[in-house]
Amino acid sequence: MFESTNANVVYEQFFQPEPIMRNRKVRASSSGFNVIQVSELDLEGKPKRTTYEVTEPDGSVAGLFGSLKEADDFFMMLCRLSSQNFAT
Repeated sequence: MFESTNANVVYEQFFQPEPIMRNRKVRASSSGFNVIQVSELDLEGKPKRTTYEVTEPDGSVAGLFGSLKEADDFFMMLCRLSSQNFAT
């Protein structure tokens, strides 16, 4: 059984409260696909974590990434595949 202080540490590690706000910014858009930067802010409005979403033309999330380069690479692949499908 955990002592009270250990239980608090475990709770804080695994049950972090949701960030107070998320800023979403479109970084790139083509063929209906988008790269969106999602910045999670703490209670003071300082960036806590930044992730990148690649969305499809219908708005659904096709991929989540920890770096802009990974998101851009995936985005470019989707755009190329989309243009090849229209060409055939």
